[in-house]
Amino acid sequence: MKHSAPDFDAVDRASEHDRLWFEKHPGAMKRTRPLIPGEFEDSKAGRGMVNVRCVRPGVRVRRFGGRGFMLDVDADADRYLRAAEDLFGRPS
Repeated sequence: MKHSAPDFDAVDRASEHDRLWFEKHPGAMKRTRPLIPGEFEDSKAGRGMVNVRCVRPGVRVRRFGGRGFMLDVDADADRYLRAAEDLFGRPS
């Protein structure tokens, strides 16, 4: 079965949309919103809901069904590494 890759413009739109939402709701840690068509692999049809979790300011995880997740980071690589450690633990 051939899979379609995410549409990177849709990924950018989704990340920006979530960034702005969490900026307006600073105490929120999670939200559920409609899928933006193309933001995940095989999601061009655009139906379904996405769960978004704010790991820390500027770092979010988006999850759509059983199709894995996307990690959105609004800052430098050091911040990305700390967020990944928060999610997955420190590499050995």
